[in-house]
Amino acid sequence: MSSYRNIRICCFEGPASHPRLVFSGAQRGKLSLRRFRTFTVAGIPPVSGKLTYAVHWDGGGNFRWSTTSATVAVKYPVSLTLTGPASASTGTRLTFNGIVQSGGLDYSRIPLLVERTVTNGSVTTKLPRVIPRVDGSYSFTDRPVGVGDYSYTVQWVGNDTNIPAKASHNVRVQG
Repeated sequence: MSSYRNIRICCFEGPASHPRLVFSGAQRGKLSLRRFRTFTVAGIPPVSGKLTYAVHWDGGGNFRWSTTSATVAVKYPVSLTLTGPASASTGTRLTFNGIVQSGGLDYSRIPLLVERTVTNGSVTTKLPRVIPRVDGSYSFTDRPVGVGDYSYTVQWVGNDTNIPAKASHNVRVQG
């Protein structure tokens, strides 16, 4: 995962000593102390799903220990591409190709939604779903029957561990 997840946990009490971040039984990430005894937890989570960050302060001479936690939903980013011809003649069979990539997907089990929109009439048609190959690559064909500007869109709707993604490609169809 390429982005940092920041968690702000308030109500840290006691002298300005450094608390510990506990993540799955080990210290990970970085704590940045802020004014008014609050801090931010920053790091790159090793997995996706619901993660709980717990912060523990051992206390001191006049202050008892303190702990707090925050649970966040972390999702893998998804990259989705779509390529095809820029122009074609009416009735010509068009072939489109693309790749879907993510750290947390079994590509052969994710259906991609495909739509065709004729922009000069704003008519959108759902085409058959596409199942990518094991390596994430996919392809589909279409045969436009009328003249106009066509926009093809492929979409992954997302799930508990991956964010949604969308890719589009435009084709000008002439008679």
